[in-house]
Amino acid sequence: MNEKGVILLLVLIMIMFISMFTIHIAALYQQEKQFLGLEKEQLRLDQLLLNGKIEIIHMVDDATTEIGFSGKLSYPEGVIIYEVRTEENIFLISMIGKTDHSHAKQASFTYNRDTKTLNQWREGFLWN
Repeated sequence: MNEKGVILLLVLIMIMFISMFTIHIAALYQQEKQFLGLEKEQLRLDQLLLNGKIEIIHMVDDATTEIGFSGKLSYPEGVIIYEVRTEENIFLISMIGKTDHSHAKQASFTYNRDTKTLNQWREGFLWN
């Protein structure tokens, strides 16, 4: 039975399947690693926007004028660029959060200073 090379053929086929399985597992590991990096970056962006929202609301509450303003807030995770406009005692706030790794996310919402309510929160990604 060995005269026709059946054993060698079976061993080569088994080695091929083991190699394909190993390459597949390595590719899955690499994809999971990239996904976890992106997930970590999204959590940083979310935290950045929440920190910016809290600080901007404090600025709006402390503001003495009804005129809009804009600026930049720096954090260890990145920066927030914001703009505040007013419209009949309602503050329209838009902000962009950027991390050190060039990922960005924008958010906008309305804030009523009299009732201390935040409405119409909208957010989206900015692609580079």
